[in-house]
Amino acid sequence: KKTKYQKMMKEEVEEEPLSPTARLLQYPSIDSCIITKIGFKAEINPDVILNDLKHNVYKNSRFCRKLSANGASWIKTEVNIEDHVYVQKLDRPEMNKDG
Repeated sequence: KKTKYQKMMKEEVEEEPLSPTARLLQYPSIDSCIITKIGFKAEINPDVILNDLKHNVYKNSRFCRKLSANGASWIKTEVNIEDHVYVQKLDRPEMNKDG
């Protein structure tokens, strides 16, 4: 059974123009990278997080697009969530009380 996302990807490639803010961020003098780190005191099950992300990322079209070759528009693309989530293995005995 195909998911809603897989059905969407079969449709004709749809381009969406960049917003004024996105165009501004394309200037060579602006080098921007967004990295998010989340920490938990208790160990988590990464499969639960990945599964939830898979179901929710595709609901927001901004998270399923990449910049076109000419940098003028967003185009639909397939996203592999596993490529964007990294679980750090920590040595718990070496961590102090505040992490």
